[in-house]
Amino acid sequence: MNIEKLLANPRFRWERAPTPDPEVLQSFLRSAPPNLPRTYVRLLQQTNGGHGPNPFDSGPFSLWPVEEVVRRNERHGLSERVPGYFGFADNGGGRIYVFDLRAPDGAPVCSVAGEPVEGEEPKQLRSSFSEALDPETRLLVGRLALLGG
Repeated sequence: MNIEKLLANPRFRWERAPTPDPEVLQSFLRSAPPNLPRTYVRLLQQTNGGHGPNPFDSGPFSLWPVEEVVRRNERHGLSERVPGYFGFADNGGGRIYVFDLRAPDGAPVCSVAGEPVEGEEPKQLRSSFSEALDPETRLLVGRLALLGG
């Protein structure tokens, strides 16, 4: 997926943050899991967080800034609550979006509650981050949400 082309697409409707400081990004990549999706890393190279329509549901989507990703994972206790998953965004309403990094081939996007919920398992939303960012997929999700589906 061409991230520059995606961000320039008016149908993507994304409020970009400035690009991150390269040293901060490299520091994050050294401390983050080594198998993060390449599309996610390429997006972080272009925008240090941002906001836009939610690719999984109606409402907002907030990509966490590089400086905050590891800290937010720790604050929400994600490595203890859902081992093998790594948070990267939220919906501003109590849901955290996480990558399932346990699979050897790819990283499905899942969601979990921001606060621990007894017995909650991560819910898979998309098979990949690229699928979640695809403007056609986002348009379809928006239409389904309007229809109540």
